[in-house]
Amino acid sequence: MTVTNIDDCAFAGNSSLTNLVIHADPELVVGTGIFGDHDGRWNSVDLVYPGHVPERIVFTGEAISETAMNNLLAGVCAATVKPVKIYVDMRLASWRTASYIDFAPTEGERAQPDRGGSVVGIIRCGAPAPLGKALVVNRRSPYGPTGLSIFMR
Repeated sequence: MTVTNIDDCAFAGNSSLTNLVIHADPELVVGTGIFGDHDGRWNSVDLVYPGHVPERIVFTGEAISETAMNNLLAGVCAATVKPVKIYVDMRLASWRTASYIDFAPTEGERAQPDRGGSVVGIIRCGAPAPLGKALVVNRRSPYGPTGLSIFMR
């Protein structure tokens, strides 16, 4: 299933969400505050359920817009050690040309530990290097181009 819309506050108050896999439409619309805190009432008592952005976000399809990515990472503070890892398949041309990815990570950023891929860029969201919000890690997607053709007669 292709995701076309993530509504405002969709994951608000979910502090246990650490991984998110999205097979996104390139025109994905991402609302505001999707990982924010959630104010709730239970038995007439005010409660605040803290939210947070997942540590790992995996995209199995094409790149999303800059606005959608900014909304996705809105709750993240830019830092030297990036708090979020975004996994993409660089065989897809839209990720190789996404203007919001800095494809010149510093040596320190390239050396940040990762499993299952190589750091190819940083999403800085306007912060100067070496600050940023997310590492962009190249990882093959089962939905990406395979480079293999089989012909049967």
